[in-house]
Amino acid sequence: MRLELNVQSDRMTDVVLTLSQEERTGLVKKLSGLEGMDEVRIEDSGITVFFKLRAGDSRVLIAKPEPNEWVVTVGLESHYMKIFIEKLEQSQGFKLASFCPVNRVSNASLTLS
Repeated sequence: MRLELNVQSDRMTDVVLTLSQEERTGLVKKLSGLEGMDEVRIEDSGITVFFKLRAGDSRVLIAKPEPNEWVVTVGLESHYMKIFIEKLEQSQGFKLASFCPVNRVSNASLTLS
């Protein structure tokens, strides 16, 4: 697994998550079991990504709580989480924005490769 941050502007950062087929399968299993307030956490090189179910709207937020630490929260409505899981299973790269509108407070986008 590899996580990269590509700063697009002061307001937007693209989070690029690269997964092997085995890692995709593992993430699909974990995400498929999400319920209520559960979350799935993945980490790499000072970047932590949380995947959560979210009611009302979907968001991708990034924060920098420490100088060498980034936290990304991907909160998806259940409908979009199902599509996200389906796309993960297809073993192709994709951008979350291609099928999931995110709330305007979002300050990050997510790309899987």
